[in-house]
Amino acid sequence: MNDRETHNYSEYDQKVPTYDFVGEHGSIDDLGDVESLLEDFINSIEDGYFLQWEAIERTERGLPLTPHQQRAMDDLYSFSEDSDQPIWYIDEIARPLEPWHVIIQKIAKWLLLDPFRTSDFHFACATEGWPNLYACVEDPENGLMPPDGMASPIDVVPEELQHRLWLQSCFDPLVGVGQPTYQEDPEVIRLKDDPYRVEEFIEELREHRDSVKYLNLTLENMLKVLVMPKDDEKFFVTLMKKNLGLESRQTLLSGCL
Repeated sequence: MNDRETHNYSEYDQKVPTYDFVGEHGSIDDLGDVESLLEDFINSIEDGYFLQWEAIERTERGLPLTPHQQRAMDDLYSFSEDSDQPIWYIDEIARPLEPWHVIIQKIAKWLLLDPFRTSDFHFACATEGWPNLYACVEDPENGLMPPDGMASPIDVVPEELQHRLWLQSCFDPLVGVGQPTYQEDPEVIRLKDDPYRVEEFIEELREHRDSVKYLNLTLENMLKVLVMPKDDEKFFVTLMKKNLGLESRQTLLSGCL
């Protein structure tokens, strides 16, 4: 149960307080910042923060509520005896400055790495962030209602960006290629020593073949996004051609998965 605090707007010059969900995380300078924001965003969706305020704002405008929104309203408890008083805070937190669908668009853009270098040290959200975000936003239990004209909550993210992020999630088996085997160790992880990584990568592509098709992926254009040391790239191309029966770097991958 959530406690809500109500006030008279006239007491505060009609100014409704808001909470800058993204701004409270400071500047977004790297994926570490994005990972922290993403975790809080997912937790807030699952805890009903955005759902409750969405329900309140629709009630203020006299709009009908979905069953999820109505339950969110029913769970609110007010200390005020006047039920007509506006709601300014829930658990001492104001309504979001931006709706959830604006925030998810920002996070999706920040998640994309172009290029994606396998030798870089990545935060988990580099490959896991988008699948986790997608699952949260699309979970019907979280009750998010897509904006008018959209069939699904995730549709707020442009289609091409979605497919590029799915492709990036497929790179997970290749993360670490070119990195030192141990900290300060001159030896590095080589793909030829872990050829199973390519097999796992191919399985990821098969799972997301819709994105592979949408992006018209070939080895040629994928290797402009997926960057690894030259020796590893050469071995990667050899295994990809062998395992998928590719005639050249220009062969569409979608027809070979």
